[in-house]
Amino acid sequence: MKLRDACKCSLPIEVMNPVDALMSPLNVKTFLERKMMTQLYLFEPETFLHLIAERYTLCKDGIKHILSVNMEAIKSKSPYVMRDLEYVKRLEENADKVLYLKNLNEWNSVFQDYGSKAIRSCYRRVSEKAECVIIEGFNDAVCPDDSLRYDLVIGVAPGVTVFYDAENFHRVIETLRELGKDPRGLRAEDVVKYLKKGKILQIPALPSSCLKDYDELSGKLDQLIDYTLQRVKNH
Repeated sequence: MKLRDACKCSLPIEVMNPVDALMSPLNVKTFLERKMMTQLYLFEPETFLHLIAERYTLCKDGIKHILSVNMEAIKSKSPYVMRDLEYVKRLEENADKVLYLKNLNEWNSVFQDYGSKAIRSCYRRVSEKAECVIIEGFNDAVCPDDSLRYDLVIGVAPGVTVFYDAENFHRVIETLRELGKDPRGLRAEDVVKYLKKGKILQIPALPSSCLKDYDELSGKLDQLIDYTLQRVKNH
């Protein structure tokens, strides 16, 4: 049965990220007014400067949400941040625990404490009820948590999908760990040169209207879906 036919019966379950961050762009107007455009380009790669809040969801003995809030961003009173303040307040009201961050080190510490716990607990909950689970890397991270094992590794870029050998992928991650690299910090550019490429499929450019019509979407992606399911069944 093709996915577009299966969709008429029931859609796949989509689960929100165990770890999710609310980011805001830097205030370009302020940098222009102060003639500090050079500093803008220096600050832009610093992710903490863009962070407003981050949520960790733990699925153990119920569901708990841990919220971290970047107080430096809140204090800046940037127009981009101010428009999100009401939303942040609602997040705080619904969180089981709120942590207020003052610097990058505190953010890293919170991620170390809750990142893996959130990912592993949510994965465990989902995998109990699902035959297949698709894990999407966030922020181009190829290894959200090194405890996860994959039967199939797929790289996606505009217009193309590349299938990689899963065992080779895990060996590369382990080798880089032994060399002192934190697997959770690895990006696609760090590992793709070491991976064995399998089949490469072209992905058609799709209009946003396809997101509202799963029959049309699955029809457009038939080749990709069928090959993926075939590979999964072989495992």
